[in-house]
Amino acid sequence: MRNYIENKDSVFNEVHELISQLTKEDDYNTWEQITKETIGVTSCIHSSDYEYLRHKLNVMYYLNWHLTKQISKHLDCAIIKEINTNIALLDSLYSSQCDFLRTYLHNQDIRYETYGISTEIQTITNINLLNFYMVINDGMSKFTYQKITQIDDNTLDCPVIDDSLIDELYDQFISECIISSRAEQTSNKEKAIIISKLSEEYRQWKRYIIHRNYIESILPNALKEVWSYNTKVWKLNKIRQLKNEFECYGTMCELDYSLSLQDCNFVELMNYHSLSKAWEDHKRHPYNSF
Repeated sequence: MRNYIENKDSVFNEVHELISQLTKEDDYNTWEQITKETIGVTSCIHSSDYEYLRHKLNVMYYLNWHLTKQISKHLDCAIIKEINTNIALLDSLYSSQCDFLRTYLHNQDIRYETYGISTEIQTITNINLLNFYMVINDGMSKFTYQKITQIDDNTLDCPVIDDSLIDELYDQFISECIISSRAEQTSNKEKAIIISKLSEEYRQWKRYIIHRNYIESILPNALKEVWSYNTKVWKLNKIRQLKNEFECYGTMCELDYSLSLQDCNFVELMNYHSLSKAWEDHKRHPYNSF
């Protein structure tokens, strides 16, 4: 990271120039690739390459900091304060997720999982900030509903996501992945600790979403639509995360990957029960899983 730090000012200027050149035809994949090339991150040889993940995450952190600075020049100070508070709440959610995974996975090395989750968080945050920036500078004509993370669907077309659905998925995860599936290898005391860690993660999730709803209520109309769109993306991603049972962030074999929920549309997301159920179905019908 030495060159990255030493060239920070020049990188800032180049990224700012990229932002000013963006058009509605540019998608996120193009933006991310250009940014990687600008800052000097090498291409990924393997998805579990720790150094690559670390570099990619630092690129995302820097870019999000840059976008926040640019946005702060155009919005009311009270709104910027709330956005910064929301970012802090997201940090608390991330910390609680790491704390839960560390306990759930019996204190094994979770650095790939934590970097995977953090990269996912920064990716969604980045597109939200980028949309803000584009709307502030160019109006709603520059705002397009784009693919974000693995939800390969136009989120504008999916119905309102009731928070009770996510509540049910947390209960499902506790029942199927902690109480039942781990019964033979985990004591009741350990299960109680794991559930308490997940309950804290759930509490942080609720705080985060409640605060997002508050910010939406105080934003101007155009930005209200952008913010609402991304709240829906956060909920879709949480549904996928829970149905995948917090897998898919570390190293995975090809079979694990094929059975988990990756690129999907809204109907596929709703119809998928869980990774455990997918494994059960695969054991009964191994040739129908691919």
